[in-house]
Amino acid sequence: MSTPATIRFVTRRPPPQPGAVCVDLHAQPQPGTGIETLTADELLARWSGDAVEWFAGWLGQLNARHAALDWWAYSSTSKNFLSSALGARTLQLLALRNLARSGRYRLIVVLGATPGQMRSGARLLQPEFTVTLPSTLGLGLRNLAAHALAIGRVIYQAVRIRGAFRFGTVPPETRRDVILFTYLDGEFSAGWDRYFGDLADLIRQQQPELRTACVAYVYTPYRQRLDEMLARATEPYLPLYGFLDNGELLRALGRSIAATFGLNKYSAGMDVEAAAMASLLEEALIEDVSRRGYLHNLLVHHATAAMVRTLSPSRVIYPYENKSLEKALLLGARAAGGVRLVGYQHTSITPRHIGLRFEAGETATTPLPDRIVTVGSITRDYLEESGNYPAGRLVAGCALRQAWTAPLPSRPLAAGHPRILLALSSSIRELVSAVEFMREVKTRLPGVEIGVRPHLNFPLTILSPELRDWVRTHATDFSGSLLQDNLAWADVTAYVSSTVALESLMLGRPVIYLAIDPDNPDPLLGNPRFRWTAGTTDEFVAALDALAALDTAQRENERDAALDYVRSYLTPKSPQTVAQFLQ
Repeated sequence: MSTPATIRFVTRRPPPQPGAVCVDLHAQPQPGTGIETLTADELLARWSGDAVEWFAGWLGQLNARHAALDWWAYSSTSKNFLSSALGARTLQLLALRNLARSGRYRLIVVLGATPGQMRSGARLLQPEFTVTLPSTLGLGLRNLAAHALAIGRVIYQAVRIRGAFRFGTVPPETRRDVILFTYLDGEFSAGWDRYFGDLADLIRQQQPELRTACVAYVYTPYRQRLDEMLARATEPYLPLYGFLDNGELLRALGRSIAATFGLNKYSAGMDVEAAAMASLLEEALIEDVSRRGYLHNLLVHHATAAMVRTLSPSRVIYPYENKSLEKALLLGARAAGGVRLVGYQHTSITPRHIGLRFEAGETATTPLPDRIVTVGSITRDYLEESGNYPAGRLVAGCALRQAWTAPLPSRPLAAGHPRILLALSSSIRELVSAVEFMREVKTRLPGVEIGVRPHLNFPLTILSPELRDWVRTHATDFSGSLLQDNLAWADVTAYVSSTVALESLMLGRPVIYLAIDPDNPDPLLGNPRFRWTAGTTDEFVAALDALAALDTAQRENERDAALDYVRSYLTPKSPQTVAQFLQ
């Protein structure tokens, strides 16, 4: 019988040892020094197993147990892998346990773990394995420092908010029938909202008697965005925090400071495996107060209640992602009373979006809107089948931000030198992995032309100097250019999680899904036509060969089937679909 592995959590890279592996959880690990190394991505890809489902079940139980504003205000409660590090850190620990159980290594050295991961890792892995941690004193000091930092940051946030917004400046005579709650988190476009498109105008066309206004949650830099909004808005736009008063800010500040203490209560009474994650959970909740919006979520609650009392709307429509901020908004609106709440599922969905799915019975205590209007029937059906939503809550609507135009002229794949648009979104990890993948493709097929369209929040400057040099010399940087022009240039679109895949099919261009992320972030639900999947360069080359082999009739049949799919996914606007927001 083999000796159980030893897991050693360390703060610096160890020297090579026989039978050992280093698991490096840093986002961009440094070059190895002789010891076999697994990156965080490799660990999850090979060893995560059913960790995502375990995480969803664990958070589902916590949500059902602790449903109240003070709990929902923590961003980690939304199960969103992008808004909180809790999900990724939990998956890493569960994958680490699977690796240890494999019996491959006598010693597993873990580099880059957070203090919460170390403590929870020890509880999760013992007594099955021998676990060693760095200095207990050092971990304790880091925990105290995290508390102090969270308190200091939340006070600073409150000071900045008070300096930027003019509280109590919205007069009662600004009453509106329909409020579109939106976010100012990017460039402001007059007459076109980043989440609702021209919905305000469409509502007025159908029911001219309804008075509409947009109430905006404003991201930093506050004054810059507020000034731009005032200068360019053609619709009535009101900052949500304009409805606050000084007392509400002070109350929210006090509750935020209190939210960093007594966190062990949330794991009390859980089963052994869930209780082992207590330190990990507490660490994430403190970070939520420190830099992930706990104070803002409380302020959204207070400001929404004041907004409903002041404007007396019959209906509030907001972008539905099931975020913590939305739960605070719902609770605030219902505390004021007399308003119908409509969520708009405004973009694509992937299997990775577990925050849009509920565990059995979880919706009994989770704040939800009265109606959720989806972008089309495909996302509605997906949520109905996998999300455990109350019956009748979901209705198919339309895509408000996408403009349907005639497909681009069809053309066969250029033999030997096809043009590939690499469309990216989501994360630094996706950017790096996808560019590395296309570098391998270019090595295999030197004749291909590659254009890279990065996400606005993850520019190519994030890449290492080596990868930036490769893009500069072997590809075309499409940053800041028009998507329509990119797709007119391309023969095929390669993607990981970008909704450009849908827009590519909408314009008649085939797509290849790069299956390089173990979380399955593909927004093309089901098995649509005109899409190929490639997890390796061999599979990518095979997909290009299959595309090149299509004759004109086959290509047009595939394109037309894909167009039908996208019309069901991103349904075009019509009086009937717009009416779903008002019924």
